[in-house]
Amino acid sequence: PELERRIVLSQFLTAIHSGGSVPPQETGYMYNSWFGKFHLEMHWWHGAHFPLWGRGHLLEKSLDWYNSILPLAKELAAAQGYDGVRWPKMIGIDGKQSPSAIAPALIWQQPHPIALAELMFKENPSDAILQRYREIVFETAHFMASFAHWDERKKAYILGPPLIPAQECHKPEESWNPPYELEYWKYGLEIAVKWAERLHEHIPPKWIEVANAMAEPPHHEGVYLA
Repeated sequence: PELERRIVLSQFLTAIHSGGSVPPQETGYMYNSWFGKFHLEMHWWHGAHFPLWGRGHLLEKSLDWYNSILPLAKELAAAQGYDGVRWPKMIGIDGKQSPSAIAPALIWQQPHPIALAELMFKENPSDAILQRYREIVFETAHFMASFAHWDERKKAYILGPPLIPAQECHKPEESWNPPYELEYWKYGLEIAVKWAERLHEHIPPKWIEVANAMAEPPHHEGVYLA
């Protein structure tokens, strides 16, 4: 009974704090952190549980918000020389970036929309879900494949530099191939491939190429984060 009470209370609180039409601020609505800004790397924690409990309708409201900022995310990726969309880190409801020493180099929020869309599909495996989040999934995958760059000397795809891993305590100019991001890149691109297959659409070869490369990252001298 006590475990059930805590679960029900937790679900009630997360619905209040994280079930709105936009991603919640980093701490939900318990108190005002970071002046109410969203931290998109935290959206997964706030929303992934909803479809797992059969309440995808509570996630779809904030997941749809990504469609509204697609133009800004495309501009951000293009301005940095990448394809697809680059999702910002610390932003307001309008999707515009806030000044930050970490935000421009953080990348682990990038696969989140793919992972969340896949959870929505698992709860409701329908063509409607595929069409609803198709552009989010595909444009995110285009960026991820574009961000991984080929190192001719090492004969390998590399993430970074510059990048800041999820720990946020490493120098961006010295960080590359952090293990968590490598695995998440692989997972996200593999899910995007599945979506293309489900929609009977062309699969960009680089999605598969980079995903396969992430499966067995190269071991070589340099900064390899553990």
